[in-house]
Amino acid sequence: MKLILPIVLSFFTISSTLSAATYVNTSGFTQDILKTSGATHSYSDENLSPFAYIPYAYLYRADLTGADLYRAELYGANLARTDLTGANLYRANLTGANLYRANLTGADLALTELTGASLYGANLHGADLIGADFYSAWLDSANFSHADLSNVSNVHTAFWRNSNLYGATLPDGYDQAWFESEGAIFVVPEPSSYALLLGGLALGLVALRRTVGKKPLNQKSGTRGGT
Repeated sequence: MKLILPIVLSFFTISSTLSAATYVNTSGFTQDILKTSGATHSYSDENLSPFAYIPYAYLYRADLTGADLYRAELYGANLARTDLTGANLYRANLTGANLYRANLTGADLALTELTGASLYGANLHGADLIGADFYSAWLDSANFSHADLSNVSNVHTAFWRNSNLYGATLPDGYDQAWFESEGAIFVVPEPSSYALLLGGLALGLVALRRTVGKKPLNQKSGTRGGT
């Protein structure tokens, strides 16, 4: 009987350890998945890394600063209000994903599949969206200031109302007049937007400090040279 309590406690300790999920950052380090508030996130499915297959993942308000999700399958995922500042989402599949008010400042979304995705109010300041597919994507009130939209496909099928394209590199064949006819705007972002950007960069520095003492994942990170 004396051994029952220690065994039970050990079981719960092991279960808790096994359920704790992590993500790989662009430097190759693994980090615990926390909420943007700093609290532990409830997500406990497959760890996030390049080529991960995690459709419909629930990552609402997760802190994934600098995450390496190269070619990850994230279709239908809930990434609303998630911090993906500086994340690598090159060629990721975000079909039908919920990115409502997500922070994608400086993220790499080149050749990313965004068919039917919702980016309402998302911050994509300075993001690389070269060649991304915007078929029927909801981009209302998103911030694309200084983003690169070169060669974006299915531009005419997306919803651009109140999206801000100030300083953005526009796709060939589409000028400012066309976007404005679709409801987009070209205005200098408010000071609060720059404050958000600086806040995201600060969080990125904190995330890097968290990697001290952790070993890099023994897995080759995805690069644009991949096939």
